Amino acid sequence: MVRDAIPAGSWGDIKPRQLADGRWAARVQYRRDDGTRDEKRMARTTKSELVRDMKSELAQLVRENSPGCEPIDSERTFQEVAEEWLAFDALKLEDHTKALGTHIGHTQMLRAHAYPALGARGIATITSRDVFRLYIALAEYHRPLARHVKSVIGQVLAFAINTGRRDGANPVATVKSLPRAKKPIFAPAVAELVEFRLAIVGYTNRPHRSGPRPADYALDAVDLILATGLRIGEVMGLRYGLDIFLDGDTPYCVVNGAVKEKGGTRWEPFPKTENSRRAVPLPEYAVQIIRRRQTARVLVGNEFLFHTATGNVQGPQAVHRALRNVREWAGLPAVYRPHALRKAVATQVAHVVGLEEAASVLGHAGTRVTDTYYVAPKELTYDARALLQAQWEAIVDHSAHRLSLETRAEAGEFGQFDTIADEWDELGSNQ
Repeated sequence: MVRDAIPAGSWGDIKPRQLADGRWAARVQYRRDDGTRDEKRMARTTKSELVRDMKSELAQLVRENSPGCEPIDSERTFQEVAEEWLAFDALKLEDHTKALGTHIGHTQMLRAHAYPALGARGIATITSRDVFRLYIALAEYHRPLARHVKSVIGQVLAFAINTGRRDGANPVATVKSLPRAKKPIFAPAVAELVEFRLAIVGYTNRPHRSGPRPADYALDAVDLILATGLRIGEVMGLRYGLDIFLDGDTPYCVVNGAVKEKGGTRWEPFPKTENSRRAVPLPEYAVQIIRRRQTARVLVGNEFLFHTATGNVQGPQAVHRALRNVREWAGLPAVYRPHALRKAVATQVAHVVGLEEAASVLGHAGTRVTDTYYVAPKELTYDARALLQAQWEAIVDHSAHRLSLETRAEAGEFGQFDTIADEWDELGSNQ
């Protein structure tokens, strides 16, 4: 049986036992603040005296450093170490190994949620119990937020271990997240996609509208997602001559980056994950959309397929706002959003070609995420009607023949066989 890990700065259960001479003794495992483990033995005249003195001495022992070990810099608070980690993490922005939006998100989570609960605590005194309590408090409000905050705290504590601010295992490692509730996958089928596109066209061309005609980027973005399975930020970040290649036998686009908006709308030279960097063949209707936009673009020479009148790259939120207006106007539910279109692509490819191919198109490292969150189940299972019908007919035929043998046996027609079973076995061997 695996023993539960003792958090740094604490000890195991005190279990007194009575000795032959009448005294009470106990042996307790404890873990110092620096993460090292040790054991304390003690004996006293009475049981209560033993428990009291053992707790008092253990409280002192866990604060000491292990013999022969250099004292660690445990005086720093969690907030001080976290700010150092954020400064170190910001260095990754310069060589484009981390997205600015991710860095901003980590900063906001620490300052809004982690600092109020753990900021003033010594970095070496934070235990799994402390992290678990914060996680549960946040999970009651929003589980994904709780999971992300726990992850960021784990990265800060790992940084503290690597820089000598604390020792031992990372306490976040033993804090398990609550299981995620599986939601129904909305992957719009052909009829639903027809309704969605007609709603976009109807909203764009609606009579008696106030103001200028809405731009057509929303419909083009929708159609390009359906043509490629790209994320909305990846579609908005496509560039002529750099990511789009229409000449040759197989036109294709390459996902070299994406448009991000947290901290300001900009193109970043890396997609969501390394597997998201992929080359995707373009169907003919996608090629026509790209050529039309290239011919009609507002600023000749602008590298972005989607850009504003001032030359800046168009952000995904512009598409989200446009589609939100379409949904409100047409009375469509909120599930009609760009990410649902990726699920429509994944479902179509998985059902017709295979799950691995669907994961490849979407830019997933494996099939687990694709299967769990993107591919809607088939309305009908594999069509095994012909196979099962043949099996049923074989059962009926053999049953009829067996009944025939039994009828003939009762009439005394069998002379060469001792029993009906002998002929039945003979029949079976000839099948």
